[in-house]
Amino acid sequence: MVSGQDVANYRFTTTRRGYHPPEVDALLREVAAELDRLNEALSEHTSREELAVGMLRHATKAAEALVAEAEEMSAAIGAGATVEAEAIRRAASTEADTLIAEASEQSRQIGDVLLQDIQDAEQAVVEANRQAAESLEESGRVLAERATRLRVEAELVLHAADRLDTGIGSARGGLVDVTALEEEERPVSDLAGSA
Repeated sequence: MVSGQDVANYRFTTTRRGYHPPEVDALLREVAAELDRLNEALSEHTSREELAVGMLRHATKAAEALVAEAEEMSAAIGAGATVEAEAIRRAASTEADTLIAEASEQSRQIGDVLLQDIQDAEQAVVEANRQAAESLEESGRVLAERATRLRVEAELVLHAADRLDTGIGSARGGLVDVTALEEEERPVSDLAGSA
């Protein structure tokens, strides 16, 4: 059986992309607390059922003892006391039937309560699973939106880089043209001096 402590202590492997750890931890704490509560309720109802079964066994043994006692008395008294012994036996049998019926009813009631608690626990687990799925779906949607924004921003940066490369290439071409013009315009005497 998984305990709330098992759920609360479980650690997921963290990665660069993933769910927001505090949200996952908060949900795990809620699930762990609910699991502990349900386990405690199940244990309490199991104890009640065991008590009812014990009462039923005790009542059955008491009834069997009463019937046996009545039969022994009937045999001991003999033929003259048959009517009285039969009355005692019937009374003991009636009392035993009543005890058995009461114990059976208590056992049925405890079983009904236990069944209702189990159904409530199942509903709580379904609800916890639904909430977890919604939380995971919302986290996925938020991550998808962030990824889309990052993709758009990356495309804008790449476009700006392309424009910058084109501008740098044009600027370099312009510098080469200016240097060539300066070389052509330099007087002949400057060229002779530099030779």
